[in-house]
Amino acid sequence: MLVYNGTGSDIAADKLVSFTTGVNGAQAKIVLAPVATSAAAVKGQSLMVTKHRIPNGKSGVVLPWKIIDHDTSSGFTASATGWVYLSDAAAGGFAGSAPGSSKDRVVGLCLVAAAAGKILLAPYMFGHVTSAN
Repeated sequence: MLVYNGTGSDIAADKLVSFTTGVNGAQAKIVLAPVATSAAAVKGQSLMVTKHRIPNGKSGVVLPWKIIDHDTSSGFTASATGWVYLSDAAAGGFAGSAPGSSKDRVVGLCLVAAAAGKILLAPYMFGHVTSAN
């Protein structure tokens, strides 16, 4: 889906984004997904994954799911076939362990837990799942 970034900052590849009010021509506007400390972050938000870096003031592509690489040396850890959660610390981010509140929203699945691992980010597929399920 072609979208517009009018946030004031570039949005990196492999970030979780949500839709915001307004359009730019025929393109929906996006923002980084809110951190998982608000009820809005876990209920009713349609989240997508950026396919590539989307510069501020430009259009780019978001996807309903994407298999991405992760590097355990960057601090991300998750067990194979373990849930991946919407971050409670960084907008647009995700974590390999539940933030530990009722706001835990699953956004993906760790496919390979290794130094060069793989994650399936699919917030549409897993968006109804929380750590309480």
